[in-house]
Amino acid sequence: RCMELAPEGKKAQQNRLLTLNYLPNADVVAIYEAHREWAQRTCRELGAPYDEWPVVRDPEKRLRLGYISPDLFQHSVSYFAHCLLEHYDKDSFDVFVYATSTREDQKTALLKSFVPTDRWRNVAGKSPRDVATL
Repeated sequence: RCMELAPEGKKAQQNRLLTLNYLPNADVVAIYEAHREWAQRTCRELGAPYDEWPVVRDPEKRLRLGYISPDLFQHSVSYFAHCLLEHYDKDSFDVFVYATSTREDQKTALLKSFVPTDRWRNVAGKSPRDVATL
């Protein structure tokens, strides 16, 4: 019903995709197609990808990794992020975190403690292009 009322509403579409994964007799091809259609629609809305990366290839330089998520608080996703952020090889990688939500709690504080302060960035409300240039 939500999708009938607001066919372009992102939350209803995302919830539908999630629910499809839990239907016991669902057609896997139909699930794949639903996800593919959502991805294509979302990519069209975002516009052209940002591909202007000024990269210097240097095997001695540490690799920079960025994690972006709206769920860096007490949420199931944060449990997966916890391990990644706590145990990365600090001698080989510079890790940056881009939080796309303003919601914070004790879990957020814990996750923030795993990366240098200047590498945790709240990007809620910023455009994808603005985030890509950080």
